[in-house]
Amino acid sequence: MKNIIAAIIMTPFIAAAQTQESTDSIDTYVLNEVVVEGASQYTSSNKTTYLPDRNSKRTSQNAADLLSKMAIPQIVVDPTGDVQTNSGKSVAIYIDYELASQAEKDALNPQDVKKVEFLSYPTDTRFGNNHYVINIILNHYDYGGYAKITGVGNIFAGSGSGQAYVKASYKQMTYDINF
Repeated sequence: MKNIIAAIIMTPFIAAAQTQESTDSIDTYVLNEVVVEGASQYTSSNKTTYLPDRNSKRTSQNAADLLSKMAIPQIVVDPTGDVQTNSGKSVAIYIDYELASQAEKDALNPQDVKKVEFLSYPTDTRFGNNHYVINIILNHYDYGGYAKITGVGNIFAGSGSGQAYVKASYKQMTYDINF
């Protein structure tokens, strides 16, 4: 009985002790919102556009090398230059809305790449019936062009191969020569 009377008498003092608030020594601030803007990627409903940085373009040798250095999250580029989606489906590579041959992909000058578009199920008829497409958009020359010579060889096996590619523009005409 003494314990119950003591608990009734002490209850107001315990409640008063619990309601006392001490001020914190840390100042509080109201933070503003954070807006993140992509400097090298733009996304719309049917395509994602990537802008390659100067370092990726400068250190790349061909189209597959540029795509692997850009680290596009939707695709996987294997060492042979084959491009697939993350789920293993093949990706068609186009250069300026035209299907690129292996020679054109190997001879691509990465310094001329303006942007790279990744399209899923494109509705544009220029892409044919391909489900996944990479379209590489290039800067165009009014006059001039470039020449590129590549080669691979094996001294021990006595074998090798090479390619010479010349791309030249004069007004509205573009000439591609491949050896």
